[in-house]
Amino acid sequence: MRKYFYLFSSLLSIFPGAHAAKLGETDAIKLTHRHPSKISADQMLKKSTKIKKKIDFISQISNKGTPPLKPSHPIEIVIKKPIHRMSPVVSKEGEAYKVNPQFVSGVQTYADMADLSYHLVKGRNELSTEGLEKFMSQGWKITAFGGFSGNAKFDKSQYDAKNRDLAGFVASHSKTGEAVVVFHGSQDSYDWENNFDAQMVGAKDMGFKFEGKVARGFASRYMSAKSSIYGILNNAYAGLDEAAKNNFHITVTGHSLGGGITTLGYADISTDYAKALWGSEYINAEHNRIRGYAMSPPRAIDQVAVDHLSKDAGVHNIIIDTNDLDPVSIIGGPGKSFTKWLKSSSDVGPTRWLLATLRAFGITEESNPHKAAELYGGGKHFGFKALQDTNETIAKAHSLPEDPKIMEEINKKGFFARTYAKAKRYVETKLAPYHYGKLQAHGAAFEPRLIQPETLEARINKAYTPPPDPLPKKP
Repeated sequence: MRKYFYLFSSLLSIFPGAHAAKLGETDAIKLTHRHPSKISADQMLKKSTKIKKKIDFISQISNKGTPPLKPSHPIEIVIKKPIHRMSPVVSKEGEAYKVNPQFVSGVQTYADMADLSYHLVKGRNELSTEGLEKFMSQGWKITAFGGFSGNAKFDKSQYDAKNRDLAGFVASHSKTGEAVVVFHGSQDSYDWENNFDAQMVGAKDMGFKFEGKVARGFASRYMSAKSSIYGILNNAYAGLDEAAKNNFHITVTGHSLGGGITTLGYADISTDYAKALWGSEYINAEHNRIRGYAMSPPRAIDQVAVDHLSKDAGVHNIIIDTNDLDPVSIIGGPGKSFTKWLKSSSDVGPTRWLLATLRAFGITEESNPHKAAELYGGGKHFGFKALQDTNETIAKAHSLPEDPKIMEEINKKGFFARTYAKAKRYVETKLAPYHYGKLQAHGAAFEPRLIQPETLEARINKAYTPPPDPLPKKP
């Protein structure tokens, strides 16, 4: 059925993400172009004369890389002294919500890192080098981690080098004590298999330590990288001086598919890694050292998980930044309205026919609407929503200058190819901004300049419904 996912992923390529190259299991991390030539991270950086430092890319995706920890492996570093509490991301002052200024100051950096994750996995050498140099010059240390994409019926024996790629990276800063875990968004048909596998399964069955259900595709993707992420975070913490260790905090971020995985990464690190590092008495809802920033994410957990995580991880330490008409955030992971529609649908009507068609293409496993509601329904977002007016995003996207290379390449084509390319350009220009994207020389892609940190607090106060759990007061 994989050929059908290529069809669907090509149709959905008007949104950021598509046509990614995968990384094989080599001695060094290699970034693969759309053509067969390859270039390693070291070779890529040697081309630059601006910064002579080598990037510390640990070959986590290589069989010869640092041995990963098992998800339940005890972490050796344990804090003995009382845990220093940090300020929450969102707090309540009177009737207004306040966003931590320190967090706001880092939002654009998180968006730029999410953009870099796309460039790295797609092998755009010039853009990758530029981004790496920028962050290295600011004192960030970049360490990549790998993972599996696609489902392959979740039989790990079916995975091969094509399923294994650079899933993201950890950026750590020795001065500020911050580590940022970054997940890339949808790249190719394998990633779309994770997107389409929206069946809700038990969180603990997938290896998480919280109650409720999670979207199986996102959970499988995260769990394939979890041990590598933990190992990198251990190394980052061990390399800090005492002052930086006292300020050590972790931010999880990503866009689109990466945003959905961000929800699970934030939940897992808050309820597992943090407790192993700081002790079982650590509660992120109180200590606020793990934070999340999910851009345009689909739904990834159910209401039971929301209730449990609100008390442990804290809904006030993760922000969902998305357009109010973003189709991925609206329909990604069937929510309350979609679930209600499935439950009210006839077993012999149009809904059954639609589900049967999707099942034929390998997208769903159930054609009965009522059973489909049980398997796929009930998806929830987790965090404070900062809803952006989609019309404002579209206007801002159109105000950004278009890369002249786009039309140059189109005009080189023959008549029919040129006509198709112009039509495709028109559609992508109109639709990509809905998902924080913009048409660029390499196609429709995530555009970090559409993120607006300065309006984050105002957007939360305007659009957000208070969560059921009480917010902490600003310390």
